[in-house]
Amino acid sequence: REVFTNWLGTNGTAYHRHVFMPTAAEAENGAAVFWNIDSESIHFAIAVHGKDDPKGVGWIGFGLSETGGMIGSDMALFETSTLQLTDAHVVEERSFPLADNSQDWILDDVIHVDDWIISEFTRKLDTGDNQDHAIKNDDNLWLAPTRFIAAWGHTSSVSYHGENKARAAVRLFASSNDDETSFLVDTLETGSGGLSFEVREGVYQI
Repeated sequence: REVFTNWLGTNGTAYHRHVFMPTAAEAENGAAVFWNIDSESIHFAIAVHGKDDPKGVGWIGFGLSETGGMIGSDMALFETSTLQLTDAHVVEERSFPLADNSQDWILDDVIHVDDWIISEFTRKLDTGDNQDHAIKNDDNLWLAPTRFIAAWGHTSSVSYHGENKARAAVRLFASSNDDETSFLVDTLETGSGGLSFEVREGVYQI
């Protein structure tokens, strides 16, 4: 973990927002995503750990998804075999990501040491490329949140990820790190003139 904490101390302050996306199989295993937005671009960092696997982490994929799955996603793929970042997209759910005709994700920096990959990259909010997703202001209750997906593996190039996958719904343009439920409650309370709201979980027959 020293690799990650050292990175946080030197680079982490450059990012205003972050989220941890756990895998479905293991809550402590997942991808940490950081981001910061300026007038025309968004800057991302994504960190994953090999969980003491002797092979470490060999590749990492991060994407913007329409529905929370791979189909239709706009992805950035980093592979230790090439030490390059590829701008890619996915056409079908179980198909291999295809490289975009225009490479609009730019690799800024990468750390690959002691079972860690920490990749930093940038792209324009709207690249004008129909193979990319335009990133729009989602800081509004009535707009859908932005959906992240991530996957990683132990081979040096992209291959099947198995359980090493995670996803999250976030508000890229929100001013805090509240999760989606907290964001909705805060927005409702702010606009309700003093009413308070409570979230309750339950199972209902339909």
